[in-house]
Amino acid sequence: MFCALLTGMTAYAQVKEDNSQDWIEKFYFIKTGNLWFNSLRFDFPDITNTRISTDTMPVYNAWGQSMDLSFSDLPEYITARIIPSTLKPKEEGKIILTFDPVKKGVYGPVYENLWLYTTDTNQAQKRLIINPNIAEDFSVLTEQQLADAPHIKFDQEAYIFDTITSGSNVVYDFVFTNEGKSDLIIRNVKAGCGCTATNPEKTLLKPGENSKIGIVFNTSGRTGHQLKSVTVIANDPKKPVTMLNIEGFVKP
Repeated sequence: MFCALLTGMTAYAQVKEDNSQDWIEKFYFIKTGNLWFNSLRFDFPDITNTRISTDTMPVYNAWGQSMDLSFSDLPEYITARIIPSTLKPKEEGKIILTFDPVKKGVYGPVYENLWLYTTDTNQAQKRLIINPNIAEDFSVLTEQQLADAPHIKFDQEAYIFDTITSGSNVVYDFVFTNEGKSDLIIRNVKAGCGCTATNPEKTLLKPGENSKIGIVFNTSGRTGHQLKSVTVIANDPKKPVTMLNIEGFVKP
């Protein structure tokens, strides 16, 4: 299907050029009640902690009457414009979302739900997703700052456990050291599904200091080969992201 090859606003432009119902049906393939979408996710690709980013989501009112659209109680780091805020029958519009990573104040992947409120009697509330991955902007550093930067070094980045019985906990400490020349800051530690990760004993390490991140993997309800990961984000320009893996076999 040709339409499936089109993405983002390129596809949107194609729809605008050929506004036939056939194109509408193909492009707006996600149907939430009478409001149709091409995507329910705002991705904000390649976003850094210093740059405000904007993404646009086209929408289509497939209803036989006008539909009002609005947001309520958005967090301070998100602003939204809906153009137009009232869609006429069979009219296209767009949602323009702006994300401010400085106000959000975190690093790494972000996953949040936003609720779009409408007067659609079929399904009034529509769940939208924002999923930026916020990277630290190291482009502002001088050559000397890069040379003197911190460097995170783990004793090992993977732990393989022996076969265990479902319901047991796998517990392991990943030890790391700052082998750089300036303070190492742990920006974020994010565990994948089924794992929990404790905050490091120290999140600011002087050169030569070490710390550890404790990982607990609860195997309840799980069997077979298991591979779980924890993402560690630090202010190391050469290695801002480290993936720690726990792997092994769980028997019933």
